[in-house]
Amino acid sequence: MKNKYNAEKEILLPTMSQKDWFASWFNTTFYHDLYAKRNDEEAQAFMDTLSQFFNWDQKVKILDACCGSGRHALYLESKGHQIFGLDLSENNIQQAQSLSSYPHRWLKADVRDFELSSAVDYALNLFTSFGYFDSDEDHVAMLGNINRNLMVGGYLVLDFLNVDRVKATLKEEEVVTGVLAEYHLTRRIELNRIIKQIKFAVDDVDHVYEERVMAYSSDHLIKLLSLSGFEVKANWGDYHGAPMHPNSPRCIFIAQKIQ
Repeated sequence: MKNKYNAEKEILLPTMSQKDWFASWFNTTFYHDLYAKRNDEEAQAFMDTLSQFFNWDQKVKILDACCGSGRHALYLESKGHQIFGLDLSENNIQQAQSLSSYPHRWLKADVRDFELSSAVDYALNLFTSFGYFDSDEDHVAMLGNINRNLMVGGYLVLDFLNVDRVKATLKEEEVVTGVLAEYHLTRRIELNRIIKQIKFAVDDVDHVYEERVMAYSSDHLIKLLSLSGFEVKANWGDYHGAPMHPNSPRCIFIAQKIQ
């Protein structure tokens, strides 16, 4: 049953901790309801762009790190590639497994601490699935662990937001109507973090979640990649492979494992 959130009612107890907000929020049905209208055609076109750029064949092994429910990875699997998915959310992994022909290739794990049975040729981290932790050290641990699970000379595709564009176009308030609830969103930038607060009510119970992403510049991302054993080979600004510029919608790095 859908209910309207009472904006005048004070919320005293958030339903998640700020530190590990992703562990609880991504595992809810409300997360999927809020983002149900994501553009699958755009996601698939991006995968086609990568496939053409790297000339992927059906023998290639690809890890989608922080895969969500498999929106990108399942499409690649349908093209015949050997796809492995990793996510912290058990709900996401179960959804992906239910749609996959190879459910054993999907792993519930923390991206900072996982080990595949064999190394992969490529790793993907897509749709701003980076920047969730509180420190550079944790992000280097994440990238370094992805590096360790890559073949020598393998590649990472890191798809992040363009912070300059976000700062210039930040939409401070928005209401999104889903199937399960009406979501009241507010956005702000605070202490080098982009914070989205999500408020909604279901059956007269108010819920509050936050998404917190580090406002990393492209230069800082390059530094983190370098510290993790990668060398940036290309910097795209959109899902078609156009070069990055200040007004680009995305900040996408093609980085090669060099150590």
